[in-house]
Amino acid sequence: MPNSRRPRPIRLLTLGLAMAPLLDACALYHAAPLDETAGRPLASLTVPAATALPGGGRVHAFDATDGLDATEVAMVAVVYSPQLRILRAQAAVGKAQAFAAGLLPDPVFGLSRDQPSTGQVGASTAYTRGVSWDFGQLVTYGARQSARGHTDEQVHLDVLWGEWQVVSQSRLLFVRIQRGRALVERLEKETEVLRPFQPRLAAALRQGTLTFDVATTGLTAASDVARQLSDARTSLSTAEHDLRELLGLGADEPLRLVGDGEPPALSEADVYVALSASPPRRPDLRALHEGYAAQDARLRAAILGQFPMVNFGINRSRDNSNISSSGFTLSVSLPIFDRNQGAVRIEQATREQLNAEYSQRLLAAHSDVSRLLAAEKILLDREATLAPYAKDLATTVEHAERAYAKGLMDWTTYLGLRQSALAADVELVGVRLLLAETRIGLATLATGDWPA
Repeated sequence: MPNSRRPRPIRLLTLGLAMAPLLDACALYHAAPLDETAGRPLASLTVPAATALPGGGRVHAFDATDGLDATEVAMVAVVYSPQLRILRAQAAVGKAQAFAAGLLPDPVFGLSRDQPSTGQVGASTAYTRGVSWDFGQLVTYGARQSARGHTDEQVHLDVLWGEWQVVSQSRLLFVRIQRGRALVERLEKETEVLRPFQPRLAAALRQGTLTFDVATTGLTAASDVARQLSDARTSLSTAEHDLRELLGLGADEPLRLVGDGEPPALSEADVYVALSASPPRRPDLRALHEGYAAQDARLRAAILGQFPMVNFGINRSRDNSNISSSGFTLSVSLPIFDRNQGAVRIEQATREQLNAEYSQRLLAAHSDVSRLLAAEKILLDREATLAPYAKDLATTVEHAERAYAKGLMDWTTYLGLRQSALAADVELVGVRLLLAETRIGLATLATGDWPA
């Protein structure tokens, strides 16, 4: 070929073939329409076989057709919770940012062309082309890659801690619903027993055979039970709606729950052993560990950034007199004034801040566990006293019912006994609910060991 130059089409084809692998590695745009679904029916939910609850790899069968037990509710929460979907999306953003921070810069290709004006005999078109690259990024590459690795692990642990909390929340709501349903059932039963007394009292007051101060006992008992029943139904409805929202279910989806979801007791020794483990068992504490290590790597990168930054390139050019030349360019930053001191101080201060945050979180973890253990002891003592008292009152009420039916007991004494028995039952439900919530809190803050 003349002048050993390829025809333009061939050169363009060669350039296109050379760029093809780079274009193949580029990201492509795909539309992602918004999910307009407002909750899903429970029957449509499936849980992948690989789903594992935090704290262990034990297997638990999932079958929504026969009702959900506490573990199945937790499994659905881990898979379908809108809170976790948002958290996982945020985690993907954090990993992408860490990935971007650890990349090396791309080489820079430059091309310039200088066309001579018309009428200049002997002048040719001048051009310059070259490739340059910032070698300074190699100095900090290792530290930035280390920061990326620790950041990825921190993001993963933040998601795991979010799963711990969602599982804990699902168990709390499960227990509240089951205890709430039992309380509503107990109050409804008491309402049915007291219902016949109200027309009798009203008739006696109209006839003047009963004074108002004597009738107050019966009227107050009925009014108090009605108020408690209304409060219990309101609390139960709130807990059911909260659980549906947590599981990503429709607002009116029926909740068929089975079992009481009573968490097992944890020994104080096991709790403190798990809390004091090194490395920590809790994901949030481990995440702070990884965040501190990532920040330490960023500090090292900032210190390495004090060294001169080198940019090197090679080029080839031709001037208007048709003289060709080739050479290189080299630029080196001189660390005289800036010396990356601002970035170093920022990273140092950030590392100190993370150190203080970890110390505070560790102290709070031990304090929270100690508070819950003390509360558990108080609740256990109260339950040990209240349970036999409530049982004795229930037996007394059974005898009183027979005596009242035979006319051997007046109605004021009978209602007084029923009020005392109801108050003991209601308090016992509340104590056991608080005890269950305390144990769930201990499992969340210390061990993360969930029964399968």
